[in-house]
Amino acid sequence: MDLVSYYKRHGWIRSAITISMVVLCILVVVICIGYFYQKQMCDKNMESRCREISASIVGGMTDALSIGDNDLVRDQFKRLHKVLPEIDVFVYDYQSTISFSTNPETIGKSFDELLGNSDIAVQNENMLKTGESGGLIKKKIGNKLFFGALMPSLNEKTCYHCHGDARKIIGGIAVLVDNSDAVRSIQ
Repeated sequence: MDLVSYYKRHGWIRSAITISMVVLCILVVVICIGYFYQKQMCDKNMESRCREISASIVGGMTDALSIGDNDLVRDQFKRLHKVLPEIDVFVYDYQSTISFSTNPETIGKSFDELLGNSDIAVQNENMLKTGESGGLIKKKIGNKLFFGALMPSLNEKTCYHCHGDARKIIGGIAVLVDNSDAVRSIQ
């Protein structure tokens, strides 16, 4: 007795195979939905984390900048880099020239050129014009994947002594976090 004839004579085998295929398809769909949901949650969490870090940095440097103490801000960025080396922070003016950074080599350079990605540069340019920060940004540098957020620096009364009151937006803050390990874990 060969396998094909046995299969044809026993209807329960055909039913079992059909049910198994349906269960397998459902399982694949559930796994795919879980993967995409996990990836989406990872993106949202990273964006939220970057915004929280940006807000903390702004809170930490506002008083020093309001009295013109740029050296204190530079020292804060050095300490931040020592404590959190996986995070890159850039504070830049309305022309995207970096004023403060956890990476001192980037100070004085163009943030847009550092990005090297025209989509993110356009998002940054739009933020500097409108004040709307946009969503999560992703940048690959070497074998590392950085997630980040851009936030505008709004011109407040405490900023007027250096920046005047003519501009609504005097620059931006970018936080980039190495998220390579988290991305690898869900792939």
